[in-house]
Amino acid sequence: MRRVGVLWALAACTVWAQQQVPPAPSDNEAAFQRMEAERQRIEAHWNAQEAHCAERFAVNDCLKQVSSGRRAQMAVLKREEAALREREREERAALQLQRIAQRAQERREAPKSSDENSPSERLQAQQERQAAHAARLAASEPRLPSPKAEPQGPSMQEQAQNRLDYQRKLAEAEKRRQEHAQRSAKKPEKSSAPLPASP
Repeated sequence: MRRVGVLWALAACTVWAQQQVPPAPSDNEAAFQRMEAERQRIEAHWNAQEAHCAERFAVNDCLKQVSSGRRAQMAVLKREEAALREREREERAALQLQRIAQRAQERREAPKSSDENSPSERLQAQQERQAAHAARLAASEPRLPSPKAEPQGPSMQEQAQNRLDYQRKLAEAEKRRQEHAQRSAKKPEKSSAPLPASP
């Protein structure tokens, strides 16, 4: 008996959802609020059905029926919501196209008003735009350092002296290395003390 009642409720909700008149474009917000209220009503109804299932002997079968009924009603509601969102997107697209057409119309009318200006005014405006553009370019160019009269770095004489100093330092380092090697060779090797015997 309960199964028949659930099926009748499901069928009634499906028929009700299909008979709904689509909302007017200006009523989108009200339609979304109505859908949310309907969603809450459906949830409350099926939650009550779940609670009623807990009192029955065949709980799992009852819960499956409740779950399938809930899914069916929510699917209908989701389809409605998707259709409403699609309609909303189409409205926004139409408004955007109207704005684009309006801007295009304004652009077509704008050259007519500039043709009314005298040639001297147009020439002056063009010169002002060119001067502003040149100023922007000059401001964005990287600054190169001005060339100095004297080259940087050591002179030829200083370079020669530096090479001599380097060669002298290398010779001194080699002499110290050889002296160290001779001293190390003359020293007797120290033997390490033996480890203590184990107890």
